[in-house]
Amino acid sequence: MSQPRRALSITIPLLDDELDIEEDQPLQPETWHKEVAQTTTREHATYPPRPTHSHPAVFLGGSAGNNVAPTLVVWACLFVIVFTVLGGVLGVFMALGHGPQVIAKDAGMMLQVSPSTVAIGTTMTLRGSHFSHSGRVQLTRGLFIPVVDTAGSAEIDVDADGQFTDTVVVTKDWGVGQHMLQAQDVQTHKVASFPIKVIGENTSLRPAHLKLSQDTLDFGTGDLATNSTQLVTLSNTGEGQISWQASSDQPWLQTSPGSGMFIGEQSSQVMIAAVRANLQPGSYSGHVTFSSNAGNSMLTVTLKVIPLKPGNEAVMQISSPTLSFNAIDADTFTPAQGITVSNPGVLQLEWQASSDVKWLSISPSSGTVLSGDGETLSVAVDPRTLLPGTYHAIITLSSDQGDGVKDSPQSVYVSVTIAPSCALLASPNTLAFSGIAQQSAPAMQTIDLGVSHGCKSSIAWSAATNVSWLSVNLKNGQTPATLTVSANLNGLMPGTYDGAVVISSVAGAQTIPVTLTLGKQTMPLLAVSSPSSLAFTGVAGQPNPAVQALTFANTGSGTLFWDASVSTTGGNWLALSQQAGTLSAQQGATLGVSAALLPSLAAGTYNGIITLTGRDSTGQTVAGSPRTIAVSFVVGGPCTFSATPTNNQLSFAGNTTSQTFTVKTSGNCAGNIVITPTIKLDQGSDWLTVSPNPATTPINSQVTFTVNLLSVKLPAGAGPYTASIMLDVANGSVKGTPQQVAVSVSPAVSGIQVNPSSTMNFSTLQGVNPGPQSLVINNTGAGTLSWTLSGGSVQSWVTATPTQGGNGARITFSVNVAGLSAGNYQAQFLVTPTSGQPVPITVNLSVAGTSVVTPTPIPTATPTPQSQGPPTPTATPVSTPKVEPTPTAVSPTATPVSTPEVKPTPTAVSPTATPVSTPKAEPTPTAVSPTATPVSTPKAEPTPTAVSPTATPVSTPKAKPTPTAVSPTATVVSTPKAEATPKKAPTATPVSTPQPRPTPTPVRASTPTSKPTPKPTEGSQRGRG
Repeated sequence: MSQPRRALSITIPLLDDELDIEEDQPLQPETWHKEVAQTTTREHATYPPRPTHSHPAVFLGGSAGNNVAPTLVVWACLFVIVFTVLGGVLGVFMALGHGPQVIAKDAGMMLQVSPSTVAIGTTMTLRGSHFSHSGRVQLTRGLFIPVVDTAGSAEIDVDADGQFTDTVVVTKDWGVGQHMLQAQDVQTHKVASFPIKVIGENTSLRPAHLKLSQDTLDFGTGDLATNSTQLVTLSNTGEGQISWQASSDQPWLQTSPGSGMFIGEQSSQVMIAAVRANLQPGSYSGHVTFSSNAGNSMLTVTLKVIPLKPGNEAVMQISSPTLSFNAIDADTFTPAQGITVSNPGVLQLEWQASSDVKWLSISPSSGTVLSGDGETLSVAVDPRTLLPGTYHAIITLSSDQGDGVKDSPQSVYVSVTIAPSCALLASPNTLAFSGIAQQSAPAMQTIDLGVSHGCKSSIAWSAATNVSWLSVNLKNGQTPATLTVSANLNGLMPGTYDGAVVISSVAGAQTIPVTLTLGKQTMPLLAVSSPSSLAFTGVAGQPNPAVQALTFANTGSGTLFWDASVSTTGGNWLALSQQAGTLSAQQGATLGVSAALLPSLAAGTYNGIITLTGRDSTGQTVAGSPRTIAVSFVVGGPCTFSATPTNNQLSFAGNTTSQTFTVKTSGNCAGNIVITPTIKLDQGSDWLTVSPNPATTPINSQVTFTVNLLSVKLPAGAGPYTASIMLDVANGSVKGTPQQVAVSVSPAVSGIQVNPSSTMNFSTLQGVNPGPQSLVINNTGAGTLSWTLSGGSVQSWVTATPTQGGNGARITFSVNVAGLSAGNYQAQFLVTPTSGQPVPITVNLSVAGTSVVTPTPIPTATPTPQSQGPPTPTATPVSTPKVEPTPTAVSPTATPVSTPEVKPTPTAVSPTATPVSTPKAEPTPTAVSPTATPVSTPKAEPTPTAVSPTATPVSTPKAKPTPTAVSPTATVVSTPKAEATPKKAPTATPVSTPQPRPTPTPVRASTPTSKPTPKPTEGSQRGRG
């Protein structure tokens, strides 16, 4: 006997119990993961009477012709006995369905489960064969939901012969209905599956509900090289399965992984990461929305960014703190992803990278990054050892430079999601035949073969059966295909027979259990004609799906008394048109099966079981009873529309002026949907538009709206500004309306940088205007820079142009020291942007006094001492008091002044309108400082001519014979010939003097002139005479 039959749920006679025990002995090697004793009591079948065989006659006497040799008689008797025994054994085997098995040796691995119809709380025994020798197997059900065995493990060991045995308890979260149990070979990634039918009382699970471990997350303050990460746990406060997806509304906000699934008391962990690398200093807020079939939840994330201030050290900066990989089961390759390690510090950075798992590789694993440079690492995942599910890893980047590296070490969180590969699907996944022994065979049944969702091509398959009475019309082919399965009743006695059809492919093997029930000709027999399973679909809020028919019959003799019951998950949504009745021989009946869209049913899949039980007139259960029919009910969400982003919020930041959101419609509503957006502004008016308005779209489609920000119409101020867009529809069958999309506007904050510096330093001599200086205003922020220039404590001696501008504008500062005394001066300007903080500009001015060299005096010219007066410090020109003998005083104006040639006494000229006391000096030249502080001018003997400095060039004639110390002024001064008798000093009014004889020599305004005493000329000799 072959091993596969042994694990099938089957009604077995006593003799087979003994044979089965013997058969089990070699299947218990010491390398099994564990062994749990089988406790299920098997029901003993009634054996048909063995045929009676006549014994050969032994003649003790008679004629010699009739005498037979004793030896021949003995051999004949032995032959008859052996033939009888073998015939009886063969009959038993035929009655039990133990005919020659036709599963090919290369049929591949197989999973067998006993019992296959169970109630919640039942322990099932799993047996596998033809798996990888000494390998491991992972247990799952449905869409690869992990199944934990009685030892608490989802992975089990395989022995050296490629076999395993294990036990699993059916828990409440399975629910009644049909389930597919899967065993996946970790080495080959092939899957063997077996259907399980869960029956029992109605089980009402609490609705699944998604819950986050926290609703807010504050990443605190960090510089541009500091990324932040934190794990958030997703849990289920109800029961059932949750499938979720995550999305964020900010580019700096990341999640890893981005989707997942868990069930019951399980949970999922998601890494939330914030990347500061490309952010400007300031405060930020974003949202991560978790959408699921069990509700939506939002996580609010805040952080603050400060400027990076590297010291005398290296700085480690990574481009992303998370990586997410996705692959298909049995893939041998996934595209690599990159991480950039940058060094915005001063010193070079020496780094190394390591991982905590073997299936992840990093290249290169170490390196050196110079200051201001970066290097990209390649991160690759080997999916060959990973089965469907989500896996996590940590990459650690560090440096051996110790305290010489800022922001080291850093970690990168890696998630890998392996999706199930393309798989073969068979429907239905169980078959049941009923008939009367020694009569015609029951009707043939079919199995449809297809592929799972996401398959891009067909799958080659092969089919085989494990018992002789069961056959299929096709042995191999390509999907899609339909198999015809038939049962042969020849030689079978009344009873229940179990077999299987095994469908194999490159993805694995699926076992389809087949049950054959044969009744006696004089007894009723319950047979379900069609179908073997029922499936309903509906939409919440819409009419209930159509009623379906379940047909059954009494194919035996006598009267059949039947009753029907239902059990469901999620509520009492399944109903039958009749719960009991009677059927005469060869009479059939049809039950109406209906599914109701209860208000409590959320979108999802619900399972149910219909149980048919038949009894004879004595109350005994008849052959083929009870029969169970699996029912599934897929409930779709109501006809709705939803806006994406899922958190229904748009955020305008920086220079963003346009964003979009998508409205998706779903469900089975009839006709088009007209969506009308309405804008409500919380501040100002007309600064937001949306188009199209309105929009018409069919159901199960989407339409994209564009929201434009008119920043020029924003109210005065730095914001933020808020608004809302209300979405309403004209189709009344759409639920969830109206919806609101929130809009927030945080205008871009421009940052001002003054180049080369925000401090301007001027230095000059008294009366000499320095050259102008300029600086450039640059924008270091995210917004468009527009600024104005104003003076906080601006002095009249400095001017700046222009007083407004934008990014890259140049401001020129000019200084006029006219009237300023020697000393230090300061002025403040303020550059104020339309958004952001103003920046002060400081102008410093240092004025030094002029230096005059006095020539050797001539004895014949004795000047009259000047009177001294109290100095008056101002920023205006300084006047000179009356001098005896009176020299010619020339006040600086915008009009040229001619000064006559001095003969022989030099003339002291004061450049101000304020009296200046001139103390006696021997023979030191007079230095006049045009400042706002008191100026003391010493008495000159003889006094040279001092010329007031201004911002324009000065022409100084050649003095005969006395030299003239000239300070640069804003007035071109010519020194005409002067008579021996000095004249009274004029006021600040321009003075007209005779044309000088010599030609004036221009002198640069920034250089005071001091000339040696020249030899007397002819003119000077005449002047003395």
